[in-house]
Amino acid sequence: MATTGTITSFSTAPKNRFDIGGDSYEVQTAGESYSLTNPDSNTLRFEVHSGDRAWYDSSYPDRSEIEDDNRVAAGTPIAIDYQVKLEPNGPNNTFVNTTSSYFILGQMHNDDSVRGVSTSPPFYVNMVGDKMEFDALYTQPGGNPSNGSSDLKHLTWTGPTIVPGQYYDINVQANFSNTGAGYLKVSVNGQEVVNYKGPLGFGDPTYWEYGIYRSPASESAAVDYRNMTLVTGSAANGWQGVGGTTSSGSTSGSTTGSSSSGTTSMRVGERFYQLLINREHGSDVMTQFIGNIPESKAEPHRHLYEEVLVVLKGDGVVWTESVKTPIGPGDVLFLPRKQIHSVQCVSAGGLDLVGVIYPGNNPSINY
Repeated sequence: MATTGTITSFSTAPKNRFDIGGDSYEVQTAGESYSLTNPDSNTLRFEVHSGDRAWYDSSYPDRSEIEDDNRVAAGTPIAIDYQVKLEPNGPNNTFVNTTSSYFILGQMHNDDSVRGVSTSPPFYVNMVGDKMEFDALYTQPGGNPSNGSSDLKHLTWTGPTIVPGQYYDINVQANFSNTGAGYLKVSVNGQEVVNYKGPLGFGDPTYWEYGIYRSPASESAAVDYRNMTLVTGSAANGWQGVGGTTSSGSTSGSTTGSSSSGTTSMRVGERFYQLLINREHGSDVMTQFIGNIPESKAEPHRHLYEEVLVVLKGDGVVWTESVKTPIGPGDVLFLPRKQIHSVQCVSAGGLDLVGVIYPGNNPSINY
């Protein structure tokens, strides 16, 4: 089990192995100087250019990955936690992803040697444009898991739109069983995205691999992973990893939970908000929230969504690049997409707000 995320005996050479928290991983890259680097003892950086392939690939796909040597038996609880960052690769610090089919960041792959047929991974983290997606596959016992089989079932959940250059904490809890004990839970920055109970996988052992595995594209791409941990068995229950977001406290980022009304609350630093309307209520593109800002001033930042704020209580100041204006109860603020701004509370009792963002589902995402 890898419980520390510490990288030792690092190697960049394809077919070589190194350890992460005690687990052995094989290097599967094109062997270029940029393919795989080790910025610090807990971080790996993967990069692919068009046409980069491992030694066993033919004309497809672009790949820079590492594969865990451990095979996890079907029916074994497993937990994976790590932080991932997609680096900007487009104009104005954007993330460009023109892949036609997939851009996989991590996958629990089936051990195809058991049946001798090629399969798609029963779980993978995918990028569709700049939106994160989580996919799961299964067959009923005795079903044919090979690609294109009518026995193969595919489930998909949509995650957040990513901000390039920002780390996201990914926590996965799973049991790859298609005989009744299967489940999959995924959270991003402490916010639940997947909560599934049912058949998962094909009844075969699985193994973890991660990096970049994409259908061919012209642009280069780089992804950073840090604090990779993977545990199995009883240790998987509630595993929160290293340096990420927990359900009972925050070591970096935010903390989430459910209120008695079924809405979601989150603390960002000392600022607090509670979601009122979001995709859980059928709103896929608009999110409404209430929030409280204590006496403080935020660092200047911007969002990839439009935002409207209504001040309910307290006094403050809104700063942009060129304007500073006081705000108080009843004031309405409109912040266009990518508008650099900062909200300051000057009241000892805090500043209460109600807000709407569009399009988006997480008021804490900024850059």
